[in-house]
Amino acid sequence: MSSRKEAILAAALPVLPILIPLGVHFVLVSFVFLYVGGTVWLPAYSFVHLILFLVGLWACQDKTSVIAAIALVVVIVFSGLTDIIQLGLYFPSFEEANGNGGSQGARTWQFSAAMCIFNLLFKPVSAALVCVGVYFRSGGRLPGVLGGGGAGGDSYNTIHGSDETNE
Repeated sequence: MSSRKEAILAAALPVLPILIPLGVHFVLVSFVFLYVGGTVWLPAYSFVHLILFLVGLWACQDKTSVIAAIALVVVIVFSGLTDIIQLGLYFPSFEEANGNGGSQGARTWQFSAAMCIFNLLFKPVSAALVCVGVYFRSGGRLPGVLGGGGAGGDSYNTIHGSDETNE
């Protein structure tokens, strides 16, 4: 490989574990909104996923920030919980009001609901991929308490002066 290709790959590597799930979520959310009343039958769906995309773009733009990637994982988990709540609240009521799918609008709504479910099922995969991005960004070591060790990389930190006995 040429040095130019290696430089491009090195620049793209921290962003790929975040950019790929972000793109998949964008496509699935776009399919959810194919139904004309998509923002009506899932009222907070657009707001939560707008926040998800904004935090995802922040994590892609700031390639060295571990905080941005961790914030994206938190938003993915929160959006998954809100998806479950919204599907539980609005999916049965819409089906009762509009039937099982004889009309074009009902079939479009069913496709939209199916894409919402696929989006929900993809969220654990995307959270795992973003965690890989966190691992890359932190230099191959998990940040904070999860990573163990201190600034020196030791697995155990001693407290200076702890060899004295308490009297």
